[in-house]
Amino acid sequence: MQRNTKQREVIAACFSDEAGPLSVYQVHALAREQYPSLGIATVYRTVNALVEAGMLVPVVIGGTTRYGLAQKCHHPHFYCNKCDHAFCLESNPAVTTRLAPKGFVVSEYNLVVSGTCPSCTSENRRRH
Repeated sequence: MQRNTKQREVIAACFSDEAGPLSVYQVHALAREQYPSLGIATVYRTVNALVEAGMLVPVVIGGTTRYGLAQKCHHPHFYCNKCDHAFCLESNPAVTTRLAPKGFVVSEYNLVVSGTCPSCTSENRRRH
């Protein structure tokens, strides 16, 4: 594991503060609010190190690899097609098990529901 730097702390904090998995570019934008000189290469290296350490897990949502905290990311997600954000949904293993055909055993799943989030829906209503 790498040493703990201010950049690494800021990047890691982005994941605990968010409601869903983040892309590297979303992490970069959030982290630059606190650390303006932070480069995208540092974010990539840090995210990869956090994945290798088992703290983050990658999940593909909306065609983009995003990362979430390992203890929080094994559940369904909602993807907003308009603002490109992913949100965590409550998990119900019984429902997931019922989705598998008879005789199949579910060991892992990645369920993504997509549509429009409340912010984008209300923004769209204000325009019309």
